[in-house]
Parts: sequence; structure tokens; C-alpha cells
Amino acid sequence: MMELIKEIFLHNAFASLKSAVVILLLIILTKPITRIYTAGFRYYSWLAVMIVFLIPFSKFGINYNVNIVPSVSNIQIQDFKNWYDENAPTYSLEEKYTSYERIENDNKTEYVPVVKTQTIKKQVDIQAILSVIWLIGAITYFMLHYGRYIYFKRSIKRLSVSVNDERIINILNEECTKLKIAKLIKIRLAYVIDTPMLIGIIKPYIILPRLDYTNDELKLILRHEMFHFKRFDILYQLITLIFVSLHWFNPIVHIMSKIIEVDGETSCDEKTLEGKNYSEKIFYGEMLIKFLKTETQKKSYMTTTFFGGKNGMKKRLTLITNKKSRRKGTVAMAAVIMIAATTSFGAAAMDNEYFNTIFDGDTSYLADFVQTEKKSVEDDRFKFTLEQYLIVENQAIIICSFEAKTDDAIKEMNEVDERGNSTFTGIDFLNFAPTDDKAIIEEVGYGSIDKQKFDTQNKKYYVLKCNGIQNEEKVDFYISTDKIKNSPKILIPMECNMETYTIQFDGITLKYNPISMNINYTDKIQDKYDDCSWNNQYLYFRMKNGEIKTFNQLYEYDGMGENSVSAWADSVIKPDEIKSVIVDDKEYPVDNPSNSKSIVIDEHLKPFKTKAYIKGHLWLPLRDFCNRIGAEIEWNSQTNSAEVKYRGSNYVFTVGSTKVQIDGETVDFYDKLNDNKTFIDQNGQMFITPMIYDYMNIDIHVDNTYNQDGSVKDVMMHVVP
Repeated sequence: MMELIKEIFLHNAFASLKSAVVILLLIILTKPITRIYTAGFRYYSWLAVMIVFLIPFSKFGINYNVNIVPSVSNIQIQDFKNWYDENAPTYSLEEKYTSYERIENDNKTEYVPVVKTQTIKKQVDIQAILSVIWLIGAITYFMLHYGRYIYFKRSIKRLSVSVNDERIINILNEECTKLKIAKLIKIRLAYVIDTPMLIGIIKPYIILPRLDYTNDELKLILRHEMFHFKRFDILYQLITLIFVSLHWFNPIVHIMSKIIEVDGETSCDEKTLEGKNYSEKIFYGEMLIKFLKTETQKKSYMTTTFFGGKNGMKKRLTLITNKKSRRKGTVAMAAVIMIAATTSFGAAAMDNEYFNTIFDGDTSYLADFVQTEKKSVEDDRFKFTLEQYLIVENQAIIICSFEAKTDDAIKEMNEVDERGNSTFTGIDFLNFAPTDDKAIIEEVGYGSIDKQKFDTQNKKYYVLKCNGIQNEEKVDFYISTDKIKNSPKILIPMECNMETYTIQFDGITLKYNPISMNINYTDKIQDKYDDCSWNNQYLYFRMKNGEIKTFNQLYEYDGMGENSVSAWADSVIKPDEIKSVIVDDKEYPVDNPSNSKSIVIDEHLKPFKTKAYIKGHLWLPLRDFCNRIGAEIEWNSQTNSAEVKYRGSNYVFTVGSTKVQIDGETVDFYDKLNDNKTFIDQNGQMFITPMIYDYMNIDIHVDNTYNQDGSVKDVMMHVVP
């Protein structure tokens, strides 16, 4: 949770800096804008600024790019993080950890727990401190002002009375008819206020001071407040409160909120006085001056006041008496708001929607790198579309879709075999290749993405993961399918804009980026021991928070060449997340691999072997498995199940069931060809299907032990956490 708050704070801080530049530009341009455009144009320009920077602020899948001033727009959050990591103060801390030492005794192997102490240096997490201060400030600012509004609203309602004066009600109805407002707005009278106002979000009503009004005064006052109602200005005020709360530390934003207050009232003045002659405008200005003499209360968010405050009075009176006509610009600004909101929200969300199903966790970091072009080819039966793609140095991810156009094409698209697998795909179903032999590609694999979320009866989505791309000259690639007549090609530019980082040490070159990793060895890779060890070496990674993670926790092995290995990240790993690479017992900092040091890896992170149980197929002994990986296990006799807690997730295995509860969701391992029901043997030992490994980011494969005559001694499972 804290990591999420820190990321939101950092993105919000940079958004605040960029928004301040925009606000200052608009303030500087106030005079020329005032001469050309109406106050309404200025009023909605502030709303456009807030929408553009509110939507991208969300960390739940939205990114943005605002190019205003190069020196500001080119500020990279990553650069700031790198600087912080190099200069942040540190402190020493002694940590105790349990290590398991292997002891051979009378041909038996035992693992004895030993408590050890190590001194580590940790950074003072200033970002976390600032993030908490920012969050407390934002919540406090919002609650203080919203609470003040609630208190004010309740007090006004208690100290006011409904209007029964037919004259006032009739004038209100006349103004509503002129403005084409169908909803009936209530009016209340109060002694405790000194200016007319509109109050309330869901059920707004008008409050009038208990004064004597002429018909002309009532018409202008009520018309002014009804324009506030028609424009949803109370909702505008709520958006302003949210924006200012998020940027409470930014004085420029507070200046903007004051200007919004004045521009809101001034723009209503303009609308109220449309078509009025000069003498009527003078009368309106005299009314404002009358309220100026009696005004004492402070304005609250989510209310509008006819008077609007002393600070903006000179500006309002000047504009009221100005005879020069100005452009409205309202339609243009509405278009700007729509485009800004649609572009910021729609495009960024689209950049992530497919990739959210390919990678676990938050994928918003990829939004600036994913390409969306929607290129299509089609014939009379199918339409084939390149939806999105992401290119890195040696790999690529392609998202494409098929749309069936006829009934027989729909039938073909949805046919399955006896095991429920689709028959629509085949060997030449999809082809991804370079347009020139100057580039090569070693491996292409494809599969479906989230069927329930995206697929329909007549449209299916697929993802291609491509490895081993050698393309120094940036030759274009193409994608095609045998489902379209003559297999027309869709060209894909192979320019990559996501940086790949390289670290070299002891005959190993490791290249990594947020979505993948390539490991290259100087010498040919020896016989492969398992999918997580090459040349009998295991990789671990120290993250920026100090935690050591295994290869399996971060990556999924995808392929191996003569002297290289490729893997895809399980979730997006930002460039600064990995601080060092550990090979067996030696740690290499990514920023200075030559400064290596020895390290002792926790036994729970190390590979081990456990004896498999054979019953139709291989089974995994649950308790021994949990003890070796350091997972907590608890038996529930009432439900006849075991609950396992491991790496922040909960797994519930129930005896006699193929279903496993994983973090509250049910995963069914049913297979009609194999019995995968959890069971307890005659010795009281619980066994589960090894298929669970994929959900725990653990690698499990068979590694038998043999007798001298070559016969199998024990069927062993080799487990790599």
C-alpha cells in the first residue's frame, strides 16, 4: 500500500509542477484573453486544466504527456528517482534471520534452523515521509472545507424559511422558462446571509437575504443564480476542491482557485446581462455595490454568491460597463475539454487494457510505450486487426484480433475439439517476420488473452510474444494470417522507445527492461539443469526495498539458445526496481558490477528436492513443500482443509476437491484424464497437484535419483522457489 501511495505522490508532484506552468501562462495571458474572449471562455479554461491534470494523476492505469516548456516537460520521474537513490541518507540496522543448515547424519539429511544476525544499510525513505505528509494534508484540506460546507448548509437550512411570496415564485418561474430550465428550484429566506447564493450539490436551492427587493432586482438576481444552476457550477466547485486538495502544497493552484471564483461570477454576470442596455447594466452594477457594503461572511466551496467577494468586484464592474463585444469561445473550449479528457483518459486506458491481462499488477508505466495503430486487412469472411504492439531491444509483444463477418466464419471461429481446445488456430495461423533478411527472429509464440473480458462470439483477441529479434538496422516486420485470402501483410515499424539496460559480470551479460530479460553467456550453456539455472548457476535479485527475490518471482523462462536465455517479466518491473543481481552467493550492484560482494541466500529461497508420491501421476507432499519454501500452513479440521500463506497470498486446499481458493478466488484443476483431487494418504500426509506451482511463481519438475544399475531409485521433484 505504501509503495502505491509513494508512486501516486511522486506522479502528483510532477503533475503539480506542470500544471503550475500552465496556470502561470494563463494568468500572464489574462489581459489579451480578456480583450478577445468572454469571462466564460476563461472560466472553462480553468476547468480544462483541472481535467487534464486530474485524470492523468490517477495511478490506476493513466499516464500523460504535456509538452508546455521543454525544461519542465522533459523532467523525468526516473531521473529524479536515480538521483534520490544516490544521495538519500542511510542508517544501519541489525536484522535477524533464520537460515537452514544441512546436516548429514547416518545417511539421513536434516535441515537445522540457525538464527543469524546481519548488519544492513537502509535508505531513509524520505519519499515515504513526504507521501504521508501529502496524503494527510490532502485529506485534511478536503475534509476541513467539505465539513465547513456541510456545517454551513445545515445552519442555513435551520435558520432559513421557505419562500411563500407569490411575487418571488412567479419571477423565478418566468426566469426558469426563459432559460429553458424544467426543474423547479426552491427559494429560502435567511437573515444570517448578506448576499444571494446557490447551495447544494444533489438538491440545490437559492438562499436570499431577508431584504426588500424590487421586481427588477429579483429578476436579475434570480437569473444570475439560475445560470449557476444551469451550468452545474456547484459540481465545478467540487472538482476545484478535489484538485486544490490534491495540490494543497502548490501556491499557484490556490491562486487559480481564487481566480476561478471571480471568473465564475463574472461569466454569470455576462450571461445575465446579455441583451441588456447600458442603463440596465449600470443598475446591475449598483446592486453589486449595495451587497458590497453589507458583505461580511467568507465564501465556502460548493456555493455560489451573487456578490462574489471584494477582490473581484473591480473586475466585474469593469466588464459589466465595457461596451466592447468579445468572442464567447465556449464551443471551442468545450471541444478542448472533450479532446483533453478523451485523449488523456481514453488513449492511456487503451494503452493498458490488453497489457493488464498479459502482466500482473499495475501496467500504467507502459502507457507511454505501447503503440496503438488499429491497422486492418479483411476479406469476405474475416477481418484481421493489429490492435497494439510494444517493441523492446530483442523482443516484441503484438496484440491482434479476428472478427468473423459471416455465420460460417463465426462457427469456424468457435469450434473446439473433444478436450475443449479451439480448432481455429493452426501452424500458419499467425506469421510474424522481418520484411528483409537483414533481420532475424528466433521464436514466436501466441495465445489468447483474457477471453471473458475481451472475446465475443464473432471477435477473438490473441497475443504474440516474440523472442530473439536481431534487428540492428531497424527493418520493418510484418504480421499476416492464413485466415485472410492471399495472407496480406500488415507492416510494423520496429523502432523501440523503451530503454534496455545492460550489466556485465563474470562472463555473463544481462539485458533487462520493464517487461523482459535476456541472459547471455560468454561460453556455450552446459546441459540444462532446470528452467531457472544455467551453467548450474541460480539468479536472485535484490530490489530497491532491500528484499531478495528469486528468478521465478520476477520472470517466466521462455526460451534458450546456444549461449543465451530469454524470459518475460511476470509483472512490469520499473528500471529502478532492481538494485543488484545475485548469482549463487555473489552479489553484483547494477550500477557498479565490479563492486561485488559475497552473500548468504536464505535457505527458503534455494532450490531443493522432495520425494514425489505416485498415484496415477505425481503428487506434491504439502507440508514438506511448505516447510522447505518457508510458507505457513494451518489445518482446519472443521472444513477438512489446509490454509497456506506464502508471499502475501492465501491458498486453501480442501481434501477431496480439485478446487483451490487463491486469495478468495476459486481455481479448478479438474482434468477428466487425471484425478487432481487433494487427498491424505494412509500415513496422514496431505498431497496436492503440482500444477499449483504456476500460481505460486515456483518451478517444479521431475529430477529422479538412480541406482548404480541405472534403475530409478526415487522419483523426486526439483523445486525452485
